[in-house]
Amino acid sequence: MRPLRLELEGFGPYRERQGVDFSDVELFAITGPTGSGKSTLLDAMAFALYGVVPRVGRNVGSLVHPGASEARVRLTFQVGGKGLQGGAGAGEAERRAALRARPGGG
Repeated sequence: MRPLRLELEGFGPYRERQGVDFSDVELFAITGPTGSGKSTLLDAMAFALYGVVPRVGRNVGSLVHPGASEARVRLTFQVGGKGLQGGAGAGEAERRAALRARPGGG
């Protein structure tokens, strides 16, 4: 799996919509000071793909930013040259997850 783009909003410390573009790099490192949201980016990828985050299990409501009513995550990635998108959202009492082929397939 090759991540191409991660978008998140209302997830963990990311209240406002944020995007990380991985499409033009072969290798990347996530760096920054303690508490800056590095682990949250990995949590967001897991949430987009599986609808759960290993460190909180299915208690994804705890990952919704206190100032947001819901959290949304979208991960665009490639597997075997095919483009796919995984997405999930969490509100006060719900979780939605979807995995679908990306338009254009690549």
